[in-house]
Amino acid sequence: MPPGPLQFDDINPFSAVGNLQVVVSEADGSQQTFVVPYSQAAGKLNPGSVRYSVATGNYRNFTSTQNTTVLQAYVRYGLNEFWSPGVEVLMGSNYRNLGLQASFNSSLGSLSFNTLFSNLSIDNNSYNGFAHNLNYNAPAMGNLSAAAGLGMQSVKYTTPSAGLNMGTNALFTNDSFKYNAFVALNLRVTSYGGVSLSVNQQRNWKNEGSQQVRLGMGTNVGKVNLGISLDQTSFTNSSPRVSGVSLSASV
Repeated sequence: MPPGPLQFDDINPFSAVGNLQVVVSEADGSQQTFVVPYSQAAGKLNPGSVRYSVATGNYRNFTSTQNTTVLQAYVRYGLNEFWSPGVEVLMGSNYRNLGLQASFNSSLGSLSFNTLFSNLSIDNNSYNGFAHNLNYNAPAMGNLSAAAGLGMQSVKYTTPSAGLNMGTNALFTNDSFKYNAFVALNLRVTSYGGVSLSVNQQRNWKNEGSQQVRLGMGTNVGKVNLGISLDQTSFTNSSPRVSGVSLSASV
């Protein structure tokens, strides 16, 4: 490439937070390598840009296509470098869901927030509920990256999958959780691999739930990526703890 400054106008890394390793090949055959810290807000758009979608059709669950016709739409706008608001809606014959979103980005990290309002009409009754979700990505800190999230739902909130699967004469089934929370840390030890640690906890409205702790390690051997993860899940009731080991390899 010719001498002078360079700029990447648009790039989509696989991870939302971490480091970019840049290798510049000069015209004389020499190479320069440097690292650029990278952090992207979930849902953040470039200022002035708009992203939207409108779709309609019959709802498909895990096993079959139902005769429930749904309309789904969303619009998001990049208001400025700091804030990207959005609105989404899902409408069916007896179920409706409205979502309000906001994504913030600053030198302190990225923060995304959304609130969902659900309305379900079955058996001559109406059930209204809400759900709040908050996610945070810390700014890049060398080889360390961190993220955390918290979600809460009201007792009568109905998820889209549950609401669209209920017939008009069905009995109301509460599938909402009271809260869930997670914390995740990722550390790149060397250029060949890294270590990750995550903790996830959730509770339902009967104060039953679980907590999972997962430790993962990965390394690269040539073009092969090897990974191992150890996890342990404990429950609030008398269920025994569940431990597991996962091995993976990809080329």
